[in-house]
Amino acid sequence: MRCPIDVRIPQILLPALVSFSALGVAAANPTLAPIVAPNSARAHAESLEAQGKYKKCGEAYYTIYVANPIATQADELLYNSGVCFQLGGATGLAIRQFGQLTQHFPQSSLAPKALLRAGALYDSVKYLDKACNAYEEFAKRYSGEKEAPSALMNAIRNRRSLGHHKEMVKNIERFVRQYGKRHPEDSDRLLFLLATEQEKQGFHRKTVQAYERYLKVVGKHGGLDRSLVVNAKLGEFLWQQSCVQAADGVCSKRIRLPARKKGQGVATRCGSATTKVQIVPRNRKLVVRAMQHFANATALANAGAIDKAPDAARSESARDSFLASQFYLLALDYEKYLSLGLPRGLSFPPTNRSKRERSAARFQTWLQAKKTMSGELNEKYQHIASVGRASEWKVASIARIGQISQHFAMSLATAEVPKGVRQGKFASESVNAFCDEFGRQAQPLRAMASTAYSKCVAVSAATKNSNTWSNLCQRELAVLHQQKVF
Repeated sequence: MRCPIDVRIPQILLPALVSFSALGVAAANPTLAPIVAPNSARAHAESLEAQGKYKKCGEAYYTIYVANPIATQADELLYNSGVCFQLGGATGLAIRQFGQLTQHFPQSSLAPKALLRAGALYDSVKYLDKACNAYEEFAKRYSGEKEAPSALMNAIRNRRSLGHHKEMVKNIERFVRQYGKRHPEDSDRLLFLLATEQEKQGFHRKTVQAYERYLKVVGKHGGLDRSLVVNAKLGEFLWQQSCVQAADGVCSKRIRLPARKKGQGVATRCGSATTKVQIVPRNRKLVVRAMQHFANATALANAGAIDKAPDAARSESARDSFLASQFYLLALDYEKYLSLGLPRGLSFPPTNRSKRERSAARFQTWLQAKKTMSGELNEKYQHIASVGRASEWKVASIARIGQISQHFAMSLATAEVPKGVRQGKFASESVNAFCDEFGRQAQPLRAMASTAYSKCVAVSAATKNSNTWSNLCQRELAVLHQQKVF
């Protein structure tokens, strides 16, 4: 039902290089045994690095390592070789060297750096699965390192890109558990991401739980705009859940009305074969919960949540959610409007004035209630349609305006013929006159509906925002064309 939410996860920077100077690690740690390779070989490798001949530098360091792979500083030789290959663009060779280091020297102080570099290199060549494995292993084996949170964030980003939902969720939970207190803003963003990604898996209990968790754990600390979005989402989920049988966003079932029914040779109903919407009761408890979330979203919008959003994308997302809340807050009134059908059992016998007057009063009461409700709903839907850009809810509100007029027209055009009209010597002529008059009353309402549906289709086409609402407008516009409204 909405535009996608962008939750950005930053990519980590590569760790600093190990010094290639002649002093190297041995100079910083004089207790280490001297490297086995001849000094001239080491000096040659360093010279190649200084000249920018990185591939030859990588080969030179690796040659020294192969000559004595169990030397005291063999891990440094592999690491330096990998860095040189990386700088020289030999990504595969660099990954191999870092892999050998982490495999043969897992206790080395350079092993974490090598593992992290391998992950970044896999990332650079779009081997995202292998990059994830490296990042996740780093975060698991070296969880205390300062780069561990960033590594886990990178793994989350890649798992999301790959569509590995279960692995992504597992990484998010680990980050929140291990680093949430140290990195609260990242943790908040990830809990929001978790909820939106759960939503993509479809509507189910875990989606609601994820959004409810966000409100409970993060709440307004994650931004008023996101609290607004989450309240609107929860309201929408609960609203959908409150109805077992829905059509066009209304809790209802469609009843087929055949062509004019006839009793004793005359029609008992006006109009041709069509369908009638019959409202089905919703789960009241879920409706109350949904409406509370929509009210919360509205209150947050009034508190400046949209204008206070940190960037344009989040502001637009909050505005869409606010409009969604306004749309759903009208849903109960709209369903009440649809359930307000033409009174049954109207009778206008020419010999019974009292009965005629009672029926006329009932009809006028219904007509006035229908006009009042349709006017109020139209005004509110028009307000939603006038706010912001041409979003889904602008199209939906215009569609509702068309449905309001169309339903009113159908109530008149398919009216039950009163018993008194169907009796007497001239019953057939009376029925035709009755139905013709109601048909004339329905015609301007149908024209209003066709205008709204045409606008709905035009707005959708102009913004390339095709959705279920624009499809509804096209469908109903075709129905009105068949009924020769124009």
